[in-house]
Amino acid sequence: LTCQPGPVSDSITVNVQAPTQFTLNVIKAGQGTVVSAPAGINCIPSCPSQSASFAENTSVTLTATPALRRIFTGWGGDCAGTPRTSNCTVLMNTNRSVIANFAIDPIFKEF
Repeated sequence: LTCQPGPVSDSITVNVQAPTQFTLNVIKAGQGTVVSAPAGINCIPSCPSQSASFAENTSVTLTATPALRRIFTGWGGDCAGTPRTSNCTVLMNTNRSVIANFAIDPIFKEF
């Protein structure tokens, strides 16, 4: 800070707020993988749930991939109503919870 004319002494305080973070909780029912873009969620078949923090107003896209001999049956929670054949995208303007549902493929015969 410079003041004209002459030497003047003053101070300025600048407060910088950290970006707001919100938590995305992904719960899996059944066997499959759920990953996010941007990165943060990478819930493999043996993982029943996972959480990650994302900056405010970040759009997070979740992709569900069924494990071998399983099918993806749909989204629940904050992704309810999203077609089961598509990814789910949530806007992180609050804490979010999403459920990914997987089931045994009815076409698969174990015998």
